[in-house]
Amino acid sequence: MKIYAALALLSLTLAACSQQAVISPDATTAKASTRGEGVVSYRTTAEAQEAHVLTELTRIGMGAQLSAQAIAGQVYLNVLPVPSTAGAVRAYVKSTFTSPAICSVTWGDGSTATAVASPTVGRIETKDHLYATFGTYTVTVTCMDGATILGQQSMTIQGGVPANDVTLDFETPAVSGQALYNAYEQNGFIATAGSSVVLLLGANSQYNPTPTQVISPGNASDPLIVTASNGLPFTLKSFGFAPYVNTNGSSFAVTGLKQDGTVLSTTISNNSSSLLTQNFSNWTNLTSFRIDNASGYYLNVDNIKLSR
Repeated sequence: MKIYAALALLSLTLAACSQQAVISPDATTAKASTRGEGVVSYRTTAEAQEAHVLTELTRIGMGAQLSAQAIAGQVYLNVLPVPSTAGAVRAYVKSTFTSPAICSVTWGDGSTATAVASPTVGRIETKDHLYATFGTYTVTVTCMDGATILGQQSMTIQGGVPANDVTLDFETPAVSGQALYNAYEQNGFIATAGSSVVLLLGANSQYNPTPTQVISPGNASDPLIVTASNGLPFTLKSFGFAPYVNTNGSSFAVTGLKQDGTVLSTTISNNSSSLLTQNFSNWTNLTSFRIDNASGYYLNVDNIKLSR
């Protein structure tokens, strides 16, 4: 469940509204109660949210009948979750600044600003934005005349889908002895190589606990590549590894490709056949990562810990 802490930093908050929306248990109908007017039912949560915004605009003089204060020039911003899209938010914007004013919304994640109309006479401008990574962002609407800022409002929100930790332990599907896969898929991630081998290591293995399954390239020169099945970015946290046969002085390289094209890399040396753990810091927003056997030996990998 997403938690949006979106309304605390702006004086134009829904908490100050005289109308409060309540999502019904069946999640298909929203209701709002207004002081002295009983309960108003809406067909969708989105309609109830828009009713909140309209009430707030009326309260500050930016409703259908503009107050003298609003006519003088003002911009309004509210940001709420998009009920139908996980991780997305919707900016509600209304401006009374006239030409040549240009207004836009920035989303706080480095993405391109979104232009909005000004003035928005008789309507509310809405713009949706999907965050790739769960986090806290500052959404800002700015209206400018050349280099002069005419009006600006900001809100701090939480957007994106909260991270879910995932471990690839290669236990499902289970194998007997070893099995070859063009692509081994588990928990929404895919591990591939020229040919991937999933091995069942017996009680004599150095892995603990045993027995357990590990993944290894079918050819010592093949890289292992991990991607998310849905193509969305993810974070690499750690994995366990050991060479199939102890080889002194062996090493391998790990390379991560980030969503923005940045490449991360590290080289790891291992002189033991025992299971070791490699931790990764700030390997976030990856579209893939690969493990290359620089020394040309068979590398067993297990318990890849990821979040998405």
